[in-house]
Amino acid sequence: MGNKISESRKKRSIGFRLNYLISAYQKFLMEKNLLNTEINRMIFVENYINSLKLNIYDEFSKHQLIKDLNIFYRE
Repeated sequence: MGNKISESRKKRSIGFRLNYLISAYQKFLMEKNLLNTEINRMIFVENYINSLKLNIYDEFSKHQLIKDLNIFYRE
């Protein structure tokens, strides 16, 4: 039972973070009047990570964020 609750919380947490990331990316595109391109996704991820002011993302994590955006925004 405890495992199911833990898994459910983990999935909701990931879903929330992904929704927040996508919303922030949409806002970034609208504010800067940019098109959805791979280079803009890379710029967004770099800016997003720098804005956190925490060094919790390594290169693998940066690529994972870009990959997550690519799932929802294909050219």
